[in-house]
Amino acid sequence: MKILAHRGLWTRPEEKNTLSSLTKALEKGFGIETDFRDYKERLVISHNVASPFSPSAEDFFRWYSETKRTEFLALNVKADGIQFLMKPLLLKYGITNYALFDSSVPEMVVNRAESLAFLSRRSDIEPEPVLYSSAIGVWMDSFFDESWLTLDKIRYFLKDGKKVVLVSSDLHGKPYESLWGKINQRDLINNSDFMLCTDHPLEAKEYFYGKN
Repeated sequence: MKILAHRGLWTRPEEKNTLSSLTKALEKGFGIETDFRDYKERLVISHNVASPFSPSAEDFFRWYSETKRTEFLALNVKADGIQFLMKPLLLKYGITNYALFDSSVPEMVVNRAESLAFLSRRSDIEPEPVLYSSAIGVWMDSFFDESWLTLDKIRYFLKDGKKVVLVSSDLHGKPYESLWGKINQRDLINNSDFMLCTDHPLEAKEYFYGKN
């Protein structure tokens, strides 16, 4: 299992999605989830509406490439059409261990046409992953109810050759101990295609792998 640091490694909310929080997470060996928008025809990192202070996506990708990082990048698409800004940067900096996700369905069609790696979605309100056969994996999320989320569903996608990124309950402000206990299975922990996205990556590392 790989642990993805949600918007980087941070302690205060204002540190989320900063270049500092993202690089810290990667230097600790975590993958990351981060958000992208466009601002004046530039690709920037921002969850909310972008501003002149939003970090440059190119600065981040350049650092990732120059430091020879290999950790997984879950690239959350927050605006339509930005894959035409993202694709040249991914190619320029030789970034291959990534996936776009949260695009609208029409944008997923564009991602497929542009040969961009993307994740489909499965959740308590999305019963079937869209464009599943073309996706490299599935983003699994529970907005209201986690009862649908079973180990069999996770294992089905993994057995089918897909990556699985599971959203930890804490991203929705809910207790996460039950979900972590459910997935604390040897076959999942030993599977590098299975990932947990959490606001508590250091705690997750200790929980699943011990203090060492």
